Amino acid sequence: MSKKASEFERLEDKSVIGRYLRYIIESSEAVAFFHPEENIRVKGLAKRADAVALTVEVELDEASTDLTRLKEAFEKKRVDQLRIQFALNEAYFFANSELVSIYERRLSLRLLLPIFKLQRRDAVRIKVSDSFPCKIKLGNENYIPTDLSATGLSLTVPTDKQALFKPRDILMAAELTFQNKTVEVDLEVKSVETQKKTNKIKVGIRFLKLANTMEQEIAREAYLYTQKIWSRWI
Repeated sequence: MSKKASEFERLEDKSVIGRYLRYIIESSEAVAFFHPEENIRVKGLAKRADAVALTVEVELDEASTDLTRLKEAFEKKRVDQLRIQFALNEAYFFANSELVSIYERRLSLRLLLPIFKLQRRDAVRIKVSDSFPCKIKLGNENYIPTDLSATGLSLTVPTDKQALFKPRDILMAAELTFQNKTVEVDLEVKSVETQKKTNKIKVGIRFLKLANTMEQEIAREAYLYTQKIWSRWI
């Protein structure tokens, strides 16, 4: 098993998993789905769950533009399973699920064992790119991060900017933009490393009190974006 796979806790106890399903209903948690072959992504809110049968009904967001394609693929029997991801407290959960039915914007699914749990501190970090866009504004300066996770990011900046980034500094009221959404967030400088080959410095930054909606959006997109890598072992 790879190092990445070993970071995940494998869960097969139906009573434990059933409790998690009840929690996502009680806390109105967002649930995201992905089908790699059809490249379909949809998300919504869990509305009902059967903790014994491990089934869950999800009402999809109106913004889930892939719903029409999902319905067509399901009717033509090209899609009978979806990968599912949700967050609870300090952990993320992932599993394959059997797609039982689609009616208007409501999906009915059955979780397939095992499911996998990852503590939030192990948040997946992914390189910023056209497919995973992000920028951070500090004062009048805009920066494109090197990589990003739900807990922080890293920047590569010229050495003449080093005085602006000192370990343990708190950078107040930065503007974080991800997927065309912008929120204000305070930042803590965790590390500063000189890169001799490029004559630049790499700055490690932690988010302080990032809005929960943005944190979950980054985490959800990061995990969906890396599904092809996980498919080797999930």
